[in-house]
Amino acid sequence: MPRLTTQQLEQHRAAFEKWESPQDLLDKADGIMDYMGSEDCFNQPGLAFVREAWAASKFGLERNVETVRLVHGEFPDFELRIGARSEQWEFTEADIGERRRGLEYRRREYRGGNYLDHIDQAPNAIRRACESKAGKHYTKKVGLLVLLNIPSFGARQEETMASFPDSTAPAKDAFSEVWVLWNNRAYPVWNAGQRAG
Repeated sequence: MPRLTTQQLEQHRAAFEKWESPQDLLDKADGIMDYMGSEDCFNQPGLAFVREAWAASKFGLERNVETVRLVHGEFPDFELRIGARSEQWEFTEADIGERRRGLEYRRREYRGGNYLDHIDQAPNAIRRACESKAGKHYTKKVGLLVLLNIPSFGARQEETMASFPDSTAPAKDAFSEVWVLWNNRAYPVWNAGQRAG
C-alpha cells in the first residue's frame, strides 16, 4: 500500500488546519486511511494528526458543532466552533498498555476479537492517559477528549461507561471539560470539575 511523502504529509496537515464541517473533516481523514491501508497508516511516522482529525471530527459530529479544525503547534490539538464561540481541546488516546497497532498489522497478528478480553483494562488505560495529560499543566480553559481505543463488541458496555468518572478523575481539575469518545459515541464526564450531567 502507498506511503505518504513528506510533502503529502505537510499538505494534509495544512488542510486539516482549515475550518471544516465535522463531516468534511471526517471524510478527509477516512480518505487518507482508506488510501493508505491499515498497515502503512499505523506504521508510517508522522500520521498521528490523521487520528486526531478523525477523533475531533467524530466528536464534532456528536456535539453537533458547525466547524472543527486541528491546530498547528503544541497546544491545543484541535478547536471546535459553535456559533461565534470557539472551544480549545486536547486529545489523548487510551489503549491497552503495551499494544502496538503498527506491529500487529505488520505481523498480521490483528484479529478483531482478540481485544474482547481487554475491555477490563479500559479504566486503567483511561486513567494513565488522563494522568499523563493532567501532568502537562495546560490552561484550565481547554477541554480534554479521551479516545478509548479498546473495542467491547457489545460486552461490558454499562460497566465500562460506569468507570468513566473514576478513571478520568485525574484530569477533572486540570481541564474545563473531560469527555470520552468510545464506540463512536461521545460521553461527557466532567465540567468545571463537577460531574457532567
